[in-house]
Amino acid sequence: MTAVYVPQERHQGWPRVLHGGIVATLLDEAAAYVAYARGQHAATARLTIRYTRPASLDQPLRVRATLVRDARRMLTIESRVTTLDGDDIAAAEAVLLLLTPKQERDYGLADDHDDTGDGADQENTGFQGRDGNR
Repeated sequence: MTAVYVPQERHQGWPRVLHGGIVATLLDEAAAYVAYARGQHAATARLTIRYTRPASLDQPLRVRATLVRDARRMLTIESRVTTLDGDDIAAAEAVLLLLTPKQERDYGLADDHDDTGDGADQENTGFQGRDGNR
């Protein structure tokens, strides 16, 4: 997963610097999109971030995420935020826990017509985010 993010002044931390919480959100969302692209719904169980340098508000950023490990109900994903020239801003390792069919129903992410509790008659329709618009 790769995306470009254009920082906005309202997300400023220090003067002319993107707030670190926004960088953390970019890293987390990039990891989540890896799961969504696989047709899976997941929640972040752990996010470990290493900040390398501040992100300027004056330049777009590249956000990348790659699946490193798929083990049972957990995905391990590495995500990075860099300048468009490739200078590191921050990197993260995210561990995402896949939702069960019941959790998907409880959070409104799955069809309600499956009454068996095992998700057997729910069709995977592809890439869809938490708000149904991704």
